[in-house]
Amino acid sequence: MGNKRISELQIEVNPQISDLVALASDGQSKRTTLGSILNSDLTTTFGDTIINGDLTVNGTETIVSSSVLYDSGSTIFGDSVDDEHDFIGDVTISGSLFVSGGTEFGGDIFPQTPQGATLGTIDKPFRELFLQSGSISIESDTPGDPSAIISNNNGNLDISVGGMRLVQTGNSFIAETGSFQFISGSLTQIGDYTRFGDTITIGDFETTGSLSVSGSTIQIGDNTLIGKTSLTGSVNISGSLTIIGEIEHTGSIYISGSIQSPEWIDFKLDNGVTPQMGRVWWDSEDITLNAGLDNDVVLQMGQEVHYPKVVNKDSVTIPNGSLVMIRPTDITQGQRLAVQRWDGTQGYPSDYIIGVATHDILKNEEGYVTWFGYVRGISISALESAGVKDAGETWEEGQILYPHPTLRGGLTNVRPTSPNVKSTIAVTTALNGNNLTILVRPKLGQKFNELYDVDFDSAVEGSMVYKSGSQGEWGTTESSLLIQPPYVVLTEVSESLDFANDGLAAAGGVPLGGLYRNGNVIQIRIV
Repeated sequence: MGNKRISELQIEVNPQISDLVALASDGQSKRTTLGSILNSDLTTTFGDTIINGDLTVNGTETIVSSSVLYDSGSTIFGDSVDDEHDFIGDVTISGSLFVSGGTEFGGDIFPQTPQGATLGTIDKPFRELFLQSGSISIESDTPGDPSAIISNNNGNLDISVGGMRLVQTGNSFIAETGSFQFISGSLTQIGDYTRFGDTITIGDFETTGSLSVSGSTIQIGDNTLIGKTSLTGSVNISGSLTIIGEIEHTGSIYISGSIQSPEWIDFKLDNGVTPQMGRVWWDSEDITLNAGLDNDVVLQMGQEVHYPKVVNKDSVTIPNGSLVMIRPTDITQGQRLAVQRWDGTQGYPSDYIIGVATHDILKNEEGYVTWFGYVRGISISALESAGVKDAGETWEEGQILYPHPTLRGGLTNVRPTSPNVKSTIAVTTALNGNNLTILVRPKLGQKFNELYDVDFDSAVEGSMVYKSGSQGEWGTTESSLLIQPPYVVLTEVSESLDFANDGLAAAGGVPLGGLYRNGNVIQIRIV
């Protein structure tokens, strides 16, 4: 047939191979060999073939090397769910891939471009994601920023976000660093909760069970704690806090609002609290509550009494441990009591004494004076340097201190003599080297004419005091010596009175109640 080829062939049903072989074309552009589809002993080779209709292959066909291209249409692999299709090499899909059933991957899954890809959508989210082990890393949009990592190692869930790390330990979460911020909504905790680091909660917070916090916590909104709560660090609460159970707290709690109707408040008995203004804590040494005031002053509740704040109107600083009095002129200054160091040289009455300075009070500054209670941290050397204590006077524990007659603001362990003020001011209770503690408890003395039943302001020398008047008050003879009945009046200093001697009294010559002379002593006969 030479180079001729068959462009169109009419074939009857069930043709014989001998009818087709003679028609095979061996042209340069096309070659057709009919084999196995008609006779299994022959090889069938097709060049460019167009088939109008269905092509059915019974058996397994292997394509050694070639590509299958489809200009249009759909492709279906298999006709049963138990069919298996193996692909060796890369599979590229332009468009969507829909899988009905389970999908197993034996390698890594990653997007083709570094910009990433979306796994699921808001409308079509994944319901569950199971990880046997390993981690999920979410890279930040900003280069260099930390990634978010969720991992499961040895049964422990580890979540790290922006420097904050949550580690599942048993049934609790621990926030080692960073903070929680709840912009709105509520947080409900059921069970145990342990947290380290900063927590900021805005909205409602409710926990049932144990809550353990180490770090700083800020709660804004309504908070309900049911169970045992342990807090370590600072806690700021703005709003209401309802607690049912116990709270164990180490650190500071800041509450903006009020605490209403607590049954009791237990303070830690053994503590090392640093005094601070507005702070209240238990004093395990003196078994009382302490309240921190300004100027590093500590008020021991129920065990000491301070004067309301006074103002120092002296010319110098009033040292800690100085005896303080009101200023004799202009007693007040700016609605405060004006004070100065005690001055025993001016004859001021003891009523002017208000107590002992419990800290250094600067000139024209306000401070505290203790009327009753301990004054601690008194420096002996500082008192001597300020001229408040006599350097030649040795103080010991258990001594009574009096107003010093000459040193401004001074105290002395020597009882003053008349006419100086003899009031007892304090007792030395502890002396450790240069450090002194005293217990202030003034007992102010009075002059005779200051007694409530004495009816005179002054008495001249040589006068006699006597009880008179319907109310039993005391009076004075002023310049006369009055004896009655009968009586002898001495009107001149040069006048004298001779008394009977002892012998006359013994002989009955001096009546009962009479005066007689026994040597150089004048006596009264009473028997």
